[in-house]
Amino acid sequence: MNIPKISTFNFSEQIGSNFQRTNNMYQNYGLRLSSPISCDTVSFGSKKTALKGIEKAAKQVCERTNKTVNAEDKKHGATYALAKEVHDYATLRHKKVVRFFENIFKDLVATEKEPNNPILKIGDRVKSADSIHGKSRARHWSDFDTIVDKMEDINGLKIVLNKGVTKAETDSILDRLISYINSGALELLEVENKRPWAVHGLPENKAGKYDYASVNKLRKLIDIQSGLWNSKKNSAKYADALARLNKCKEETLTKDMKEGNNYSAVHFIFRLPGKNPTKFELQVIGSEVDKVKHVDDVVWKYLDGKNAPAKYNPIRPMIEEMTQEENISARKEFDRYRADLFLSQREKELSLADVDKNVRKRVDTEHFTTVKDYNLTPEYDFNQIKKDIEKCDYRAAISKKNLAEANKAKKMQNKNQKSEILVFDFIRRMEDAQDLRRAKSSQKA
Repeated sequence: MNIPKISTFNFSEQIGSNFQRTNNMYQNYGLRLSSPISCDTVSFGSKKTALKGIEKAAKQVCERTNKTVNAEDKKHGATYALAKEVHDYATLRHKKVVRFFENIFKDLVATEKEPNNPILKIGDRVKSADSIHGKSRARHWSDFDTIVDKMEDINGLKIVLNKGVTKAETDSILDRLISYINSGALELLEVENKRPWAVHGLPENKAGKYDYASVNKLRKLIDIQSGLWNSKKNSAKYADALARLNKCKEETLTKDMKEGNNYSAVHFIFRLPGKNPTKFELQVIGSEVDKVKHVDDVVWKYLDGKNAPAKYNPIRPMIEEMTQEENISARKEFDRYRADLFLSQREKELSLADVDKNVRKRVDTEHFTTVKDYNLTPEYDFNQIKKDIEKCDYRAAISKKNLAEANKAKKMQNKNQKSEILVFDFIRRMEDAQDLRRAKSSQKA
């Protein structure tokens, strides 16, 4: 069977040649790829100054990575027991969030019968107790109510778009949310239209090409929610929320190209109102970008000195080598490679939009750009790291299965032992009864 294969993608004309693209992307680029946005957009300086800035940033990353939790964090942060309590609470409320969104989008999710539906899948997760513990300490949130209120991404959903979905199709997906916002069943708190730092400085019509949703659609969602809150008699109660949405409208719909961001996505913070309101994060992202982000999420945690799940420990030493001060040049090259990966994956999605829907699903897009054009050793190739992560996942699944089977066997053993005790007790009781009857017979005689 002839299956089309996309092996190479050239960057769009507006990004320029490889040399121009490197200048666009890495002057003053910084080294906090995939991290939470932590600083304002900076303007371009000279290349010499920019490279010094990169090395300085790399040193800061190395220093931050090697630091332990400071005394102030320990003093003011949540205990692990409290983090576990928050996690358990969020887990109970998570089912409500998942059911709510499944009902909204269930007919748009791709199935075996309808493989071309615009949503490939809807993922969900609850932030782990470890992650809640670390973040609460960093922010000095030490009580239950504060953590639940301010840590708005404890519950998370992710809409992964199908191959080649257009901006118009994404807008139609978001249209589903309007009736729920209008009815008051859903409240919009924040919107971030994330753009790669590589498109910084481009005109809006060119930078906007990399968006998943149209800016007009995102503005419409904000306007609807703002209008509802303004129309309420107690609108003053929503003053802070309105100011937050207005800031999103002015700043993050067309200007969210911060140093810390290197991929395209739309992030929302929503709230399900009610007696116990539940805040949650919703991310909209393309299937090809999501593949790289799945790998990069593990990589970034080790680069930033955070803990990834223990099952990924086999790859930890290799990634953490990049955080050593003597490896600043390699780290800079690795970050350049990671940024290029995200951009090339988005280019794949844009290219697939022009391909017939019935052909898209047969296009091979599983392989990432390799490190052959970068000054990196093969183990840092994301194709290899992806395989390593999959091996870790497989080993963890086998261990979990073995543990489940061991627990099942132990439970069965305990059940058998209990049965044996019951049988023994029954026999003993029968023997006692028989002895009692014999004693009574002897007395009568």
